[in-house]
Parts: sequence; C-alpha cells; structure tokens
Amino acid sequence: MTQAPTYTKADYRAAEAAVDAAHQAMRETDEGVAYSTALDRLHDIQDELGEAVSTCEACSSPVFDDEPYSHDDEGGITLCEECTPTWADMQADPTHFYHYVDGEPVDYTPETAAKAIEEHLAAGGSLADKLALVIPDIAPEGTA
Repeated sequence: MTQAPTYTKADYRAAEAAVDAAHQAMRETDEGVAYSTALDRLHDIQDELGEAVSTCEACSSPVFDDEPYSHDDEGGITLCEECTPTWADMQADPTHFYHYVDGEPVDYTPETAAKAIEEHLAAGGSLADKLALVIPDIAPEGTA
C-alpha cells in the first residue's frame, strides 16, 4: 500500500524559496563571485571546444578527443581510459558486457565471456587489458 506524501505544496515552495535565498546570499560573497567567474570561464571553454571534449560517465573527468577512451554505442556512455573496464572486469561479471552477433548487440553469458577471454589470452592479451579502448590517431598539439 502506498503511503500518502507528508509534504505539502507550501512545504515545497518554502524550501525552494530558502534554497533561492541561500544561493543569492552565497553569490554575493567573495567565494561566490570567484565560483561564478570560474564557472563562466569553464562554460566558455566548453563552448569553444565543442565535441573535442566529453565527460567520463563514471568519474566526471574530461575526456579530450586526443586521449584514449571507450564508448558504449548502445548506452551512449563515454569512459576515460582509467574507468574503461578490463578483461578481468568482464571475467568477474560478464552480464554487464555485450558483443555483436550479426550486427546486433548480444549480452555475454558466463560461457561466451569465458570463450572470448580465452581467445584474448591465447592471442597474447592480458586480463589487465582495457576492453574496447579507442586510441585516437591524432598528433598531440604542437607536434604535427
């Protein structure tokens, strides 16, 4: 049985007004002005860089287009190199991974994951290798 909400619209409006007032007071402090200035600069940089930078879904670090990353096409998730899962991660829990069969995504089972891992290791790979890591073929700035 669902319990009726205990908060009212008036509670919501009062809480929202308190947050707005606190935010306004914070903005008027030296720290608030510094934060706002820094945030504006960051937004300007992000606007200028556009798609040259994305954000890691796991740690929120920036991922620049000349840095290794992984991207899950099905989920639309980008991960930085550090957060990209390894073959050991897939071995530990294969149900979080998928592969393509006849152009369609298919979840790994423990059996299909074990076979893929065996093939990866037989080809000289390691469980510490990153899965689907993309290494951009872009010359670092100033070297081209």
